Amino acid sequence: MNKYLLLCCSIVLFSIPFINFDYFYLSWIFLIPILYLIEVKKSSPLKVGAIFGTLSTLCITYWATNTLSNLSGSSLIASALIHLIYCIYESVFFIAILIVFKLSLYKTKKKLFTYSLLISFYVVLEQNFPRIFPYKLGNSQILITEISQLISIFGLNILSILTLIANISLYELFINKNIKLLLLTLALGAISFLSGTYILNQKTIINENGKIKLAILQPNNKIENLISLNNEIHQAPKSTHPYLSIWPESSLDKVHTSKKEDYAKFKDSFSKLFGNRNNFILLGSIVKHDEKYYNAGILINQNSQIVDTYYKNKLMIFGEYYPFQSIISKIIPVYSSFVALEKGSLKTIRINKEYSMGVIICYEDLFEKSSLELSRLNASILINLTNDIWYGGSRASYQHLMLSIPRAIENKKFLIRSANTGISAIISPNGKIKEKLGINKSGYLIGDVLLSNKKSFYLSNYKIINLFYYIIFFSLLAIFYKKARNN
Repeated sequence: MNKYLLLCCSIVLFSIPFINFDYFYLSWIFLIPILYLIEVKKSSPLKVGAIFGTLSTLCITYWATNTLSNLSGSSLIASALIHLIYCIYESVFFIAILIVFKLSLYKTKKKLFTYSLLISFYVVLEQNFPRIFPYKLGNSQILITEISQLISIFGLNILSILTLIANISLYELFINKNIKLLLLTLALGAISFLSGTYILNQKTIINENGKIKLAILQPNNKIENLISLNNEIHQAPKSTHPYLSIWPESSLDKVHTSKKEDYAKFKDSFSKLFGNRNNFILLGSIVKHDEKYYNAGILINQNSQIVDTYYKNKLMIFGEYYPFQSIISKIIPVYSSFVALEKGSLKTIRINKEYSMGVIICYEDLFEKSSLELSRLNASILINLTNDIWYGGSRASYQHLMLSIPRAIENKKFLIRSANTGISAIISPNGKIKEKLGINKSGYLIGDVLLSNKKSFYLSNYKIINLFYYIIFFSLLAIFYKKARNN
């Protein structure tokens, strides 16, 4: 019973910071009960990893059952079953981590080596483990603004590493009264804090041509709100009019561009609804082109003409494409009638002669590769168009916002989020939320933002930096294999 109580403590400590990021400090101790169970209580890493991984994922993604039911139209029982299966799958990550920890612990007998292998394996596996929602340990620390600046140099992995080091040093203090390791960890924390503070205080060279006024609209899933918000913005004094208005994913139902008559009909309809303006509009909608459907970001000029289009590159499983359709439709009959969307290619959309924007749709903002590739294509700003209506009033929309913040820091660019039902926000290049609109509210934000073609250290070197993590892990793995063989 005591073992299960300790395991429950770990589950709670791990889960809470992802439900409310203000409790980030709980992540510093979540691993202590698990390490104690494996090393001292000789518990099975398979059992501990399976229970911890399944239940912690269930806690963090508690909203997924309702969301899946809303998306697919399936019953709550069927949705709950699929959710549970996914959570069991997620536990494989923790099972693998704990098996490696236990093997290293009893094959090498050297704690420093064991912990080094544990940390490096955690980071490499976290980087590559295929997940629908990539909740990285480092994400839980994003509100420590000073330390999170290190993401612009080492990537989000550095926050996972520091969090694991904190857990290990506190565990060693608790088990072996190892004060030296704790002092080293505190010194590392201080260096990280000071380094991040230095980065935070660096002044940005401002190119006045790279300053634009944006309006971010949040219509709360009502077309009449979109119309009234657009009118309200343009009835204000001309000096406050934005250069670019950003509307969320699913702003319009469908846009047909395959035939000339369809395009002409769209222009006429759009002009009647949203005319009387002097700015560009970037909006999200499903686009039908050449008999294929895409989830798209569409740039429209003052004359209601489509200037450019970005088609979503990373599609949502079970929401935009439907694997195992013949099997799953036996459980969820309506699944067989769903039409999959087509995948687009990563590209930027030009704002003016000098600057471009990188559009990321829906949950593309959770994956670093998408935004980094857009920045490599000279995106000067990142704009996320999303529709989180499926999450209802749950914490998922808040989680989505918080998990997107590293994208701004990694690229050292403004990240603008226009969410249909919230949470819309303006996020600065240092990861601070300058302004936001709450969930299930209609409104808009207007702000001046800086466009930048400057590349962060991590953006310029992320392949080499991530290769370095692999080199460390495989070097330690080779040493472990040799030691284990000798033993």
